[in-house]
Amino acid sequence: MATVTKNFLFTAVVFSLLTACQTAKKPTPRPIPLPSEPTATSPAPTSPQAPMPEDFLYRKAPKVGLILGPGGMRAFAHVGVLKEFARAKIPIEAIAGLEWGALFAGIYSQQGQVNDVEWKALQIKETDVPGKAWLSARIKPEPISILNNYLTTSVGTNGLEKSKVPFSCPTANLKDNKVTWLSRGSMRDAMSKCIPYLPYFADNNGFVASPFAVEEAAAYLRSKGAQLIIFVNVLSEGALFPNRLVSEYYAE
Repeated sequence: MATVTKNFLFTAVVFSLLTACQTAKKPTPRPIPLPSEPTATSPAPTSPQAPMPEDFLYRKAPKVGLILGPGGMRAFAHVGVLKEFARAKIPIEAIAGLEWGALFAGIYSQQGQVNDVEWKALQIKETDVPGKAWLSARIKPEPISILNNYLTTSVGTNGLEKSKVPFSCPTANLKDNKVTWLSRGSMRDAMSKCIPYLPYFADNNGFVASPFAVEEAAAYLRSKGAQLIIFVNVLSEGALFPNRLVSEYYAE
């Protein structure tokens, strides 16, 4: 009897312990903290940025090559363009001129000073340029020699290769229609071949200006290190000769 009572009591104690373990409250697991949304008072976390490449921080502006286009008396507007470049402190790596643009480009190339160009442009007299023929509305072509005195005093006989800014201008030979780019020899002689163009001037021993050689001018400027080419067209609507001269004169 005593043995039965002990076994009963042992079984009861074990049952009570198992029941207590099963009904015991399990601990609540801690929630994993989520990243908080950025607020006005707590700035959003920033990831470290990769450093900028050194060539970006010290990158230089492209070297500019300038083409001063044709236009007869309208080419005087090139002086204003050159003044704006000087005012903006944009250096010109090399320069080319077509027809009357060659005159202003050539003068600028010698010293690289726009004030020199403006002063010498104002020295051109009315008698230095062709006018209309007597009793006629048409312009009478004059020999380029009427500009000899002006060219002697304005550009002189210094060689093109001695210019401070690399310069060249094109001239076309009417005999073989071959275009030659002048970059050596006397500046005055170069002007006498690069400027004359109908209807203002007669040819200079078969040489006339080549006002349409824009692509060739760009190629020359690139050969001198220019990376950005700017073509200054002082004629209307972007057309080189948008008027009756196109049909009246063979050279156009």
